[in-house]
Amino acid sequence: MGGWACLYAGQYQAAIRAAEFLARIVGIQREMESRFYIYYDPESDALVTDFPADESISYTCDVHRSRQHFFFVGAPIGYLADVYKTTGDRRFLDAALRYFDFESRTNPKGFSWPSKCKSGWGAAVLYSVTQEPAVRQLAEKVANETFLATQEADGSWPTFHYPTKDDHSAFIEVSMAELTAEYVFELTEIVRGLSLSSYGVTHGVLRACVEREETHISRTLSAPWKARIRA
Repeated sequence: MGGWACLYAGQYQAAIRAAEFLARIVGIQREMESRFYIYYDPESDALVTDFPADESISYTCDVHRSRQHFFFVGAPIGYLADVYKTTGDRRFLDAALRYFDFESRTNPKGFSWPSKCKSGWGAAVLYSVTQEPAVRQLAEKVANETFLATQEADGSWPTFHYPTKDDHSAFIEVSMAELTAEYVFELTEIVRGLSLSSYGVTHGVLRACVEREETHISRTLSAPWKARIRA
């Protein structure tokens, strides 16, 4: 999310570094046919694969569990697609597609689990680039099943207990107000992403700008970029 903040604020070099890190994380995965390791240890320059036996939900995503933290895979899909829009650098689109490939193979019962939210957002941003029907389908499924099917009559979404242990005996409470605010934003982003026939940023111009000094980028591009975000 910090990378998105940099992207929105016109701090493109920092945003690109964040994207490069996410691309590296997916690039060094060795069990992606069934599992995705979430954490990286900079001292050993490796993924964290050693963790308490009852806390795998906090360290991995897999293709079997229907209740897990899907957003660790879902958010990078959208962020990398957005950075690709900005730079035109194919590395970031390729990385987004790898995250999407893993996400698309997870347990379909997971669409009823709240943390699927960012998978829909991410897929919608990716769809605005690729126009792939399978990508749109995933985004629409999240919108319908994760968001609309669970919305209360008053428009809110209920409090969510975010588990930190596999048996859900330990958790972090996400309040009704917090979850509702998050869902409104993400659902809006899904609608916007699916409404785009193709990405509307002239990435050749932006790519040239990224090569300049960050201060110059902020001065010349931050205003139109903010206008695009508000649109």
